[in-house]
Amino acid sequence: MSDTGERIKQRRKEMGLTADVLAEKLGVSRSTIFRYEKGDIDKIPAESLSIIAAALNTTPAYLMGWKDDGQQFFHGISVFPTVEKTNPIPKGSYEDLVITEMEKMNSKGKIRLLDTAREMTCNPLYNDNYELEVRAAHTRTDIEVTKDMIKHDDNIMDDENF
Repeated sequence: MSDTGERIKQRRKEMGLTADVLAEKLGVSRSTIFRYEKGDIDKIPAESLSIIAAALNTTPAYLMGWKDDGQQFFHGISVFPTVEKTNPIPKGSYEDLVITEMEKMNSKGKIRLLDTAREMTCNPLYNDNYELEVRAAHTRTDIEVTKDMIKHDDNIMDDENF
């Protein structure tokens, strides 16, 4: 059994997952999971390893044995959250509904959902607390800018109603 296979099996059991459940999350057969765990598939592609790690709430580095300090993060999020919840999510709230739908997703879906949520937080349409960053405009370099064009732009900038 390979070290990576042992770590996959150990993490799967820590999470209380059967090989069938993990296989379903990954979109592979149960025998593929057993082949990973036994080391029959010795060279797991990096993309597959990332998906396995996400399904097991750990990192590829942990599964490969490169990091073994218990501080696991995946996509910047601690994958071993504390058991204590100081602020439980109210049943039926938007947050509860999102979590309910997320729990139905495989690892790829969860990663996509997280990426989408992060994109939405940078959009004032979805985030009332988002502050727009104003960037300075610069003179165009793709065309010849005439004096009339500069005067026109200055007039617009000086217009109090603009």
